[in-house]
Amino acid sequence: MNLQEEIEQEYEDVREISHKKIKNPSSNVNILVEKCEEFFAETTSRETSRVRSESSAYLPDHLYNQAKKITEKIERIIFKKEKKDKKKKKIYATEDITQFSFQLEQFIEKEHFSEIGIFISALINHHHNELVEFEYKREKKNEPYLIHTASYPKLIDYLGYHNSFLSMRIIGNAGNYAARSMYSGSVFIEGNAKDFAGQTMEGGVLVIEQANDYLGYNMGGGDIYVINAGKNVGQNMMNGTIRIRETYESIGKRTTQFSDNGKIYYKKYLQE
Repeated sequence: MNLQEEIEQEYEDVREISHKKIKNPSSNVNILVEKCEEFFAETTSRETSRVRSESSAYLPDHLYNQAKKITEKIERIIFKKEKKDKKKKKIYATEDITQFSFQLEQFIEKEHFSEIGIFISALINHHHNELVEFEYKREKKNEPYLIHTASYPKLIDYLGYHNSFLSMRIIGNAGNYAARSMYSGSVFIEGNAKDFAGQTMEGGVLVIEQANDYLGYNMGGGDIYVINAGKNVGQNMMNGTIRIRETYESIGKRTTQFSDNGKIYYKKYLQE
């Protein structure tokens, strides 16, 4: 079985995952919700407003850095709450993140609701890093992080931002910039993605049912698998591979200053 067949099989396996909510979420979920309010406060802070007006390109990194600080606060709160029980993990669990994704409706009216994807990505990346650092044993070795978006009327941007060494499953649609600046691991979107999916990704695997425009923009590495794509696929692409199964509107112009401009396949045919 080649890489593409393995990816396609894993993508089909995702459909068998139960979409039911966890009936009894842990108290940690309430902590995540509370600290998400702190993240949204940061999206409208004076410093963030300055960044928005001066450098929109730096905005996601600015918010991600703030979100990382909040995840560290969350860990300290949980550590303090559970320190009496030495057998308990001193960090929120994988299923806490999944259950948190069911709680996002209360934030729908926030001015910058779409940017909650940065907070979710920071939660996941921090959790994974802690598991690696402290060698926690997960119940399932390759258990993916599941994020449910199907029930929300607004799209969430930046899901999978800076994804590294982990598997993330988005059950529903994603907004702009899905898997932006992904380093490794995999992001599976069981639905559609808006513009700039896989932008500036350096490695890993991104799988999408349907992508809008500018798929793989400024892509520096990794593999993207998509059924249908929009305009300017792979524009300014420097490396990596994009494979389109059924349809696309147009291929974007790729940079000429690099010897390897990446490869785009339509079905089995390499596109120049």
